[in-house]
Amino acid sequence: MRGDGVDTHRGDIKIEVQYNKKGRSPKTRERTMRKTTKVRALLVVLAVIVLVVSAAGCGIVSNQTKQDARKKVEAKAKQAEQKVKQKVEAKGQQAKREIKK
Repeated sequence: MRGDGVDTHRGDIKIEVQYNKKGRSPKTRERTMRKTTKVRALLVVLAVIVLVVSAAGCGIVSNQTKQDARKKVEAKAKQAEQKVKQKVEAKGQQAKREIKK
């Protein structure tokens, strides 16, 4: 029986599902709305990322800013390298002391 709803029998349980004019249940419509909202949000995020990347690549960000950022990264890399060297040397000295004992 299909009209405004569908009657299905499962054992002794009668289940009636209401359909809208297009033949879809309200739950299906809600699920579709949630998915649509998620897709729209992802498209907005993607658009923002594309704008930022294109702005950075097209020279809107000044060369001075790029150079400053590069210098900061290089300085941090050099500092990290020095810390690693110090730790390796300290471990080496500790190993030498243990061998002499």
